[in-house]
Amino acid sequence: MINNINDNSIIFASNQDKLEILNHLSDNSLFLKLAFFDYKQCYCEIGKEYYFYLKENYRFSLDLSQKISRYFDYININENYKSNKLNNLKKIKIDLIENTIIKSFDFTKYHNKTIYSLNGMPVSPLFEPLKVKTLAAHQDSNTKVTLYKAKNLVESIYSVYENIVKLLESGIDIAKINILNSTSEDDYYLNKLFSDSNLPVAINKPYRINQHPKVIGLMRELQNKGYIASKIYLNKMIEDESICDICKVVINVYNKYLDQAFEQNPDILYQLIDKATIKPKKYTNCITVDSIDSFVYDEESYYLILNYTDESLPKSVNELGYLNPNELVEINYYSNIEENEYLKQHYQRILRQIKHLVLFYSTVSQEENRLSDLDLARDIDIVEYNYLAKEYSYFHSLDQLNFAKEKYDYKTYYLQKPDYNLLHNSYNSLVNTYSHDFTGISGYALNYLLSKRNTITGAKIESYNLCQFQYLLKYLLKLDNMEPNANMFLGILSHQVLEDITNDDTVDVNRIIDDFLGFPETEGYKEDIYKKALKEEVKELVSIVKEFHSKTMFKNIDSEIKFKIPFAESNEFYLTGTIDKVMSFVDTDKIRYFALIDYKLSSKDFKMNDFFKGRLMQLPMYLYAYMNIHEGELSPIGIYYQTTALGRYKSEANAKLDNYKLKGISVLDSNTLKRFDPAGVNLKSVRYKVDGSLQSSKTRLYPKSELNAIYTKVESSIKLMIQKLKNGEFKINPIRAEGAKADSVSCEYCKFASICYKKNATSGGEL
Repeated sequence: MINNINDNSIIFASNQDKLEILNHLSDNSLFLKLAFFDYKQCYCEIGKEYYFYLKENYRFSLDLSQKISRYFDYININENYKSNKLNNLKKIKIDLIENTIIKSFDFTKYHNKTIYSLNGMPVSPLFEPLKVKTLAAHQDSNTKVTLYKAKNLVESIYSVYENIVKLLESGIDIAKINILNSTSEDDYYLNKLFSDSNLPVAINKPYRINQHPKVIGLMRELQNKGYIASKIYLNKMIEDESICDICKVVINVYNKYLDQAFEQNPDILYQLIDKATIKPKKYTNCITVDSIDSFVYDEESYYLILNYTDESLPKSVNELGYLNPNELVEINYYSNIEENEYLKQHYQRILRQIKHLVLFYSTVSQEENRLSDLDLARDIDIVEYNYLAKEYSYFHSLDQLNFAKEKYDYKTYYLQKPDYNLLHNSYNSLVNTYSHDFTGISGYALNYLLSKRNTITGAKIESYNLCQFQYLLKYLLKLDNMEPNANMFLGILSHQVLEDITNDDTVDVNRIIDDFLGFPETEGYKEDIYKKALKEEVKELVSIVKEFHSKTMFKNIDSEIKFKIPFAESNEFYLTGTIDKVMSFVDTDKIRYFALIDYKLSSKDFKMNDFFKGRLMQLPMYLYAYMNIHEGELSPIGIYYQTTALGRYKSEANAKLDNYKLKGISVLDSNTLKRFDPAGVNLKSVRYKVDGSLQSSKTRLYPKSELNAIYTKVESSIKLMIQKLKNGEFKINPIRAEGAKADSVSCEYCKFASICYKKNATSGGEL
């Protein structure tokens, strides 16, 4: 049917289908003027100022700016929408058009052209087609398919490997063997197996450049010294011819935008480099590992499809995207149901046409899997695969490792696997005792990690004090990626409200909440409810904050103070953080008295005893940093947490005020505290007597010398931590559990209990 395409037409097609059409036209010497579109693309023209303008005027992150761009084509600037989010996007679109940041696409010039939908791709309603013609550019195969079912990921990779060996031994050209739909973990194991067997393999997937040592150095230079210093570093990188391909990618990022924009927003440049990818070199005469979304089908080739599970195929869009289903209907955008139905048909078509097709299924990954429900319309042979050591194998090192594990199970639990005796005879003399406990990290790896992740925060010091091994996994190896959730969104939004109200007490708080974007996509249905509740809570808090600001003598109020300063004792490490709020007062002797305040969505309190045990380090770190970035004589009068949510409270009149009181420690000086809180209503458990003196409190009030001692304690904690980090000290050393508690405070919320082997060991006995 491709031969029947009219000249000067529009075709909606995937990139794979587009390549097949172009190859077909080229092979048949057909010359047609065709315009190709994808239903997901952004049609409007977006200027270079886009990311920078949205950040400066709307506080949008790079990710959020990219996410909303695909909706601009569908938003009518003359329409009044039911959804506040859509009306906000409409205002943003109008603003961007008026400032020539974006230019609308002229759809009318395509209205009279023939429009084709290839293989069922949806056609954008913006083109207002009178009639869409459908095309099918594939032919189903009727050959039998084999499906290998393995019990886990590793055995599934073994089955892939053994199938490839059979193909090679049967005379199939290695260049005709393709592996599709692998994960990065699959690629790791495949690389090990093929390397161990001296079989050439090429992974034809774009890869991020942010892990290359030179790029890491460039990003660190940008982060620590700024844009100009990063350009100097880049010029030195260019001299290294061995990384010219990577340099080209980085140079393209730098050249795409104006110098001034990057000088003012180095964080956007950092994110762009962090996201940048490089296409791998194409190799021949080797096994190819490719993405199922980018390969071009060759009838003579053999295709091995990994991860044939419902988690992986068909790939689908989130049920709850940035806009909810009702909002998508309002702007006439594709529904998730339509997208997912097309994607299902798309993957079915791909797999139906492949003549030489083998599927691989792992029964269990991180969770129990189910087979994909794609309808291949072909006979499928299912093979239950179990790996057994062979008398002859292409690979050796993984068998050796496998034996070490089986030997441990046999010696410890008397569990003998079927292939144990064969592995024992082959590898027992070569294998050392297998231990699953942490035994250290190499000097090279340690230096690399410390050079890459050389920032210190209060949270990091506290984590290291709670458990050194937990710190290694969380902050150096980055095994704990925080997923966005509604509570994080509410915390950020409440911070934003308090920052704005501090800078201008006349701002419309409800508007700030309504206009604030970035609610987690997977929980989008909760957004309206959460925002409505937050408005009620913030209304109470804002009224208390305004009253406090009007009466305090600490009128110098700064918010969102970001700092990144080299630690004086070791310039290899930087102290970083953001202080939510500082209130200060300068007396006639030029002494600056100041109070530090950190906002918390949940209730939190500061206790001096916990601090001297190595916990609650955030506020003390802020105090240390603030005293290092300000000149002149400084005198701290208190460090506090302030709750930004109502939580539970009693019905008494003062219950809400009591909930929002500043919780922490203060200087034992009634004159100074009266300047800060004249009425004595904003500080938790701090009261004035009739004569104006302070009621004693052993946990809230401390002499000035003890507040200054916090500075010294923080400095010594940082020195000690850096010394231990450099020595590679990452013991599994959680704090002992107290009383009848089952868990140590170190283990209470730890995500790594399954691999540390010390969980609950702190409730008794020696570690």
